[in-house]
Amino acid sequence: VCGGDQWRPMIHLNDAAAFFLKSIQNYNLVAGQTLNIGFSSDNFQIKSIAKIVQNCFDNVQITIVPSTDIRNYKVDFTKIEQIFNLKPTATIFDTASQVKQLLSSGKVNLNDWQFFNHKLSLTNYFI
Repeated sequence: VCGGDQWRPMIHLNDAAAFFLKSIQNYNLVAGQTLNIGFSSDNFQIKSIAKIVQNCFDNVQITIVPSTDIRNYKVDFTKIEQIFNLKPTATIFDTASQVKQLLSSGKVNLNDWQFFNHKLSLTNYFI
């Protein structure tokens, strides 16, 4: 972990989809606005995310190294929370567990080329 004190917002794919659907269904409420989608309760420090992964997976070692990267993305989601009054359907702990189940199922091989941005960028995959 580089630094670790930086903040990052997390959101489950299903919750992101729910926001998009609500936005389409209630276009008149959001037209012309810039909105962050997510939940204020789902802002986490990177070192906390690493600890959650460590607790979910076996044999994960966390090494924190100093970093000059001070970028923080602790996002205020008050506006969208007030417009749609949605609540998260999954916690970061639920999501980590889902990822663990998926990886354990053998359906995903993280060594496949599509999981490496530098390999993917060398292909015509996006064309």
